[in-house]
Amino acid sequence: MKIVDRLILKEMLGPVANSFFMFLMLVYTTTWLVRMTDWMVKGASMSLVVRSAVYSLPALATQCLPMALLLGTLLAFGRLSGDSENIALHAGGVSFWRVAKPVGVLGIVIALVTFTWNDTLVPWAQTQFLGLQREVMESLGSTNQPISYAVPRREGKGVDEWINIAGGYDAKSRSLLNVTILKMSEERDRVGRPEVLVYAERVQARLAGGPMTDAVFMDGYVRYLRPDADGKIIDVNFKQAESRSMPQNVGFGGRDFKRIIETGATDKWSMTFARMREKIKRDHQDGNFDTGVDEFNMWEKIWLPLASCIFGLVGAPLGVRPHRGNKTLGFGLAIVIIFLYWVTHNWMFQLAKGGAFSPMLAACTANIVGAIAATVLMARTRQ
Repeated sequence: MKIVDRLILKEMLGPVANSFFMFLMLVYTTTWLVRMTDWMVKGASMSLVVRSAVYSLPALATQCLPMALLLGTLLAFGRLSGDSENIALHAGGVSFWRVAKPVGVLGIVIALVTFTWNDTLVPWAQTQFLGLQREVMESLGSTNQPISYAVPRREGKGVDEWINIAGGYDAKSRSLLNVTILKMSEERDRVGRPEVLVYAERVQARLAGGPMTDAVFMDGYVRYLRPDADGKIIDVNFKQAESRSMPQNVGFGGRDFKRIIETGATDKWSMTFARMREKIKRDHQDGNFDTGVDEFNMWEKIWLPLASCIFGLVGAPLGVRPHRGNKTLGFGLAIVIIFLYWVTHNWMFQLAKGGAFSPMLAACTANIVGAIAATVLMARTRQ
């Protein structure tokens, strides 16, 4: 390693490390602190809350590393510029491209480490976190968090039922709240068409571990979506009805109460790249091609770590100033760049979600814009 590389890396390591822990605490505070404090106020055990906090950190670290490299590089190059060390390097025949080389190398190393971290430790930790979160919700007795899922057809492709539990659940009474079930037709010439809509204010399981085929539907109605001979849509209201009396074998896809409340106990952080790719493949085989979100999240696992390299190369030229500056300017620039990156990233996510843009290209668009900006900034930088 040459002297210039050691100089740049030594100057960067401290600011990058400090920036990482600062962003980690900020992101944790805005994401989970209020919710976990609310859990403790409502009576959740300290042990569950503390373990949840620990297991939530690995996924947050993945998001904080690129931001840390940006701010760390801004501060490091700002200090070099303030002490005119960049001018000394230029006088010694070292170009700015050469000065920025260790920044790019460090960014690539961090990107590789982040991808490995994101595909090994993060899925395990996030799975533990979601499990603990479920334990907290069960210990509190209820949650108003909505649950929704689709039940695939037993034979062939497509969906048999759509279930939406808008009001969450009450674990103590084993009840699902504000339940809507849309049943598709089982007739061969009407496959994929809605047949029956069932709504209930509450669906209560009789047994804790029993299937929801033995449950009671309360205060709701059944709407037959196929018009009768007179062209009318028939509604049947009920105060209480057994699940076995529901038409067209309407139910919950054979799930019991516990499996229903565990729906959604996985997210993009709890799945590896390979597992997410396999899930997308299975969805396509089942006839579900609305996988834009999953495909975006899969490619994000590659492009988000690479943002570390992009952010570092953007921060290096922006850190060089013709006069002695202060750290406040570096913080301000970092916040603006991070804001613009995530606005672009989330905008492309919405386009991919709606099918208006390729998920793979959408996931890397913010990085491409950042790489172009880094190239232009470095080309225009004068030491």
